[in-house]
Amino acid sequence: MPRPLRYMLLFLLAFTLITSSILVTAQTETPADITPSPSRILIPPDPAHLQDIFERINAFRARYGLPPYALNVSLSRAAQDQAEWLVSTRSRTHIRPDGSSPSSRVAAQGVATTGWCCGENYYMSIDATPELAFQFWIWSSYHLPNVVHRDFTDIGLGMSSDGYRTSYVTVFAEVVNGAFASNVSPSTGDLQFEPIPTLSVPVPTALSLPTPP
Repeated sequence: MPRPLRYMLLFLLAFTLITSSILVTAQTETPADITPSPSRILIPPDPAHLQDIFERINAFRARYGLPPYALNVSLSRAAQDQAEWLVSTRSRTHIRPDGSSPSSRVAAQGVATTGWCCGENYYMSIDATPELAFQFWIWSSYHLPNVVHRDFTDIGLGMSSDGYRTSYVTVFAEVVNGAFASNVSPSTGDLQFEPIPTLSVPVPTALSLPTPP
């Protein structure tokens, strides 16, 4: 074989091996790039944002003759824990892989509960604001019952951000004589809500609006 041709074949072989190595490396590293990292740095919640949501929810309840929610420290701790978990794992769920639920997260804060005790709303996006979160909740037939619940008395609020995406979480419960009450039997589960109360002013439903952002 002529020497120039031999050199060309060796060059092509070396080029092929190098290119294949680069492609294999890229394919191997891609999943790692999108795997949620629980160690990402989170920005502390903004009290002004949480106050904004708190006031919006109570103002909305007042429109329908419902008493305002009281801000509850234990519920806020549970809400903050969930807000941070949503952002750090980039997950969108009320029930975590380890089985943690809204009620169990409240119980983890040292609150005595029996079965199902609490409701939870969350909103997370790269452009999340108190306004977007609130509008999403009141126009969602799954989230509105927590906002206008006839039995819940207390609310907890949480917020977290990694500088890219932001989450807002609200946790609701009924407090009677300083203790949390169970509103429904444990068999109904965390994601089952009681009916929306009958009010003198019609409560909006998701069916009458465009799909929320």
